[in-house]
Amino acid sequence: MELRSGVEFDAAEPLDVVDHLRSRRLETIVTEPDRLHVSTDGSDLFLRIANGRIREFPVRATFVFKLLKWFSFPTRQMSLLSDETMASILNDYLLRIRSSEVAVRVENGDALTILSEKYSPLSDLEVIEQCDGIGISGVSRDDFQLRLYSHIQVKTQPVKGDECGLGFNIFNSETGFRSLSISNYVFRYACSNGMVVSERGDEWKPQSHYGISADMMRGYLEEKLEVVRKSWRRLEEVLMRSASAPLGEGMGEEILRRARPALDATAARRLSLALGDLNLTVYQAVNAVTSEARSLGVTPRLRLEALAGRMLIGGLSGSESESSGDSTSGLPIPA
Repeated sequence: MELRSGVEFDAAEPLDVVDHLRSRRLETIVTEPDRLHVSTDGSDLFLRIANGRIREFPVRATFVFKLLKWFSFPTRQMSLLSDETMASILNDYLLRIRSSEVAVRVENGDALTILSEKYSPLSDLEVIEQCDGIGISGVSRDDFQLRLYSHIQVKTQPVKGDECGLGFNIFNSETGFRSLSISNYVFRYACSNGMVVSERGDEWKPQSHYGISADMMRGYLEEKLEVVRKSWRRLEEVLMRSASAPLGEGMGEEILRRARPALDATAARRLSLALGDLNLTVYQAVNAVTSEARSLGVTPRLRLEALAGRMLIGGLSGSESESSGDSTSGLPIPA
């Protein structure tokens, strides 16, 4: 079964994304979880809602993955299951939701996601409009997440003649797959590679959508924009050191292990060869990873660019969630 998905934008013009978001037909249906039932016709999944009247909606991938994420189901096992088994698992999970009510978000007639009563939405359109004044150079977006690219704010050369631009990314999710957060972004002009550098510390802590008002989330963005502006001097120094710092023993294998889920077999072999160089510097290894990220879709590209950022600041010793601040590991990688 190939699950449905919505429109995807990759570093698109902000106005194109805004036009799309404003043209969507959105509906939120609040109901008890036991009034929901998933069925399949052999090619698609459908959600039936018996809430005063019976309505049926085709199901998007985000709805499926969100419900599976709710109960920590290993999503990589999905390919081993029949359509009927998958529908049965989803229905079992719907009956085990403890919230008295859930919100089903419907977009253009498709069941987009399912959220708990404690979820505080902040729409992608609001985030774009609030950040418009800082200068947005591009917007990437799929059903799972939003990623805003600022204009380049600072330029530096870790290696002579190899210019990099420093800016920042802002992330959000309307569908419950990641927190509202901000990270540094490094763009390498020579090959158009990029990496996401998520700093540690309380001042960089992502803002969860749960148990907080939308007004407080808007205030978070204003506060964090000032935090990121103060970090570029340190990031320049980290980049300069990475150009001469040797990649640690065994790190190539660890990097490949973390990158492999986002890559096909050919790309994984290519990255393995690049990381096999015993004289590799951290900067060269980072560029090998981001080179493979460049041709990927929105979600797998972010996974690799965030991995590269953790490599840069030496954060691979911990788990992904510990080292990235707001881990992308919970985001499914489409086949």
